Amino acid sequence: MTAGVLVETCLKAIEAAFGWVDRVQSGGDGHDAACVFCEAGGKPYVAQRPSFLEPLVTVCCTEKRVVYENNGSASSSTKRASGESFMLRSTLLIPLLSADRIIGILGLSNKPGGFDEHDTLVATGLGALASKILAESDGVESCERENRFKRFFNSSLVGMAVTSPDKGWLEVNDRLCEILGYSREELFNLTWADLTHPDDLPADVEHFNRMLSGDYDEYTMEKRFIRRDGQTICARLYVNSARRPDRRVESIAAVIEDITEHRSLENHLRQAQKMEAIGMLAGGIAHDFNNILAAIGGNIDLALEDAPAQATDLQGFLSSAMKATRRAKALVQQILAFSHQRPTERRPLDLNMIVKEVAKLLRASLPSTIEIEIVPNASPLVVYADTTQIHQVLMNLCTNAYHAMRDKGGKLTVSLATGVYDANCGVPAPGIYARITVQDTGEGMEDALLQRIFDPYFTTKPKGEGTGMGLAVVHGIVKSHGGAVKVTSELSRGSTFEVLLPAVTESAGDEIDLSFDDAPRGHGERILFVDDEESIIDVAKKLLERQGYTVVSAMASQEALAMFRANPKSFDLVITDQTMPRLTGLDMAREILRMRPDVPIIMCTGYSEKITDEIAREAGVRRLLLKPVLGPVFVQAIEGVLSQRA
Repeated sequence: MTAGVLVETCLKAIEAAFGWVDRVQSGGDGHDAACVFCEAGGKPYVAQRPSFLEPLVTVCCTEKRVVYENNGSASSSTKRASGESFMLRSTLLIPLLSADRIIGILGLSNKPGGFDEHDTLVATGLGALASKILAESDGVESCERENRFKRFFNSSLVGMAVTSPDKGWLEVNDRLCEILGYSREELFNLTWADLTHPDDLPADVEHFNRMLSGDYDEYTMEKRFIRRDGQTICARLYVNSARRPDRRVESIAAVIEDITEHRSLENHLRQAQKMEAIGMLAGGIAHDFNNILAAIGGNIDLALEDAPAQATDLQGFLSSAMKATRRAKALVQQILAFSHQRPTERRPLDLNMIVKEVAKLLRASLPSTIEIEIVPNASPLVVYADTTQIHQVLMNLCTNAYHAMRDKGGKLTVSLATGVYDANCGVPAPGIYARITVQDTGEGMEDALLQRIFDPYFTTKPKGEGTGMGLAVVHGIVKSHGGAVKVTSELSRGSTFEVLLPAVTESAGDEIDLSFDDAPRGHGERILFVDDEESIIDVAKKLLERQGYTVVSAMASQEALAMFRANPKSFDLVITDQTMPRLTGLDMAREILRMRPDVPIIMCTGYSEKITDEIAREAGVRRLLLKPVLGPVFVQAIEGVLSQRA
């Protein structure tokens, strides 16, 4: 391999634009006055090494390590073969060593974006190969050359191999053995095809054959290898060929860089970006949907008030519709919580009720080939937890169970019980725990899989069907609740997951159905009601006026400010939506409070990531209500704020 080919190979591996080889004179300590230079895609030529590089060359030779700098200036220029000057904006130097003696320097320049520590990793491996080639051309003793080559070859941080089209493997380094999990002896009994992922083999073979036929001398690609333990790794492969005078390939050098962790981090980032996008979408849906629910719930309240006492069927229908509205509101909160747009809210809850709700969803979504059995606890089984997160735990476990049985069908059993557990069971503190058991009769898992099922992004599902986050989320939620997850499995017999959560003696808080009979009445207090949804203004005005309040409405913040500014003392209360065009409810509230600091303000929001109870209080807002606000609850909040004036 000539010096020009060596430089050209390194340029492509590092993705630099310009390079050279500077060789030490035989028997001397200085460097040749002339170096072999090469530009990417150009022919090699001989020229002087630029003098401004001497400080960097000194560091490289003294410390015998790869060095680089990315701060080229106007004075950092050299000449092409044509005599045209151009600037070296960045430079990386690789020491070429023989028996710990500098025999040359390989220089690379002008990589787009500059050089970094990743380049030094690849450069170390390239330096070992370049040293071998340069030493051979200098006629170093074969024994010394072999020892030196092995030392640098095996200390490389990237995998390296030298092969021959006729003889197969000629040499592999320790790092390649480590990357692939094989010993040298085992590798020498395998071929590249044996190690390559089947899906990547056709592309690799095509590149290799084109290189052998002379279409090009080297190629770079990303491909997957299959390790000895069966794991798939991602690698960046640099392949270069050395040719005989008749252009036949004599030997092939390959550099293999393990980029599995890098690709994993990229996948994690993409997943996080997806979740962020889902969160933004969920926030927009929540705002609009809660506005719709507010209008629906308000009109149901009005209808319930107007329904004759003897029309029991009608009242029953309307009550069912109101319960469905509450359920829809809770569903929106679940969506927001899942997309990390809502903080968790823990309270005492009965697991019997949660499992009952999950069972309804499962029976509606799973095929009839899956038999579902629910075994509730004989008495209320109360834990202090976030409803949405426990829903998520159950749904994730049941969905996993379904995937294990979807081909052949089977039985899914969800049961509840209590028991006393200690540290031997994985719980943080001994005590009484509620136990949720999710059992399937599916394929089961091997012990090797059981060790990894809670790892983030680990999945056994086919590509495109799973994110690998389901069980990781389960594990995280349960741990955050002071519990533990246990799993047992047997091939062809199925799997059993046990979730342990600390049991509490408190009663679960049931949702109370309020009516206007329970709500306080107003005494003509004047309310400025601001919302950009006409349907919400219409229903709120009717509800509040029936309760004895006087309502003045506005559909724009500027309009409401003008009304208030005209007569600040005429209003007893301001109620505003947060998400308003041009001027938000929070900004409007601040303007109103500058004019009259004592006026009480209630703010409503369908969803806003920029408003919280704390932010609202700091701005002077008395109450923050989440839409849809039921009529009686709305009236109670109004009365509570107005009573604070006394």
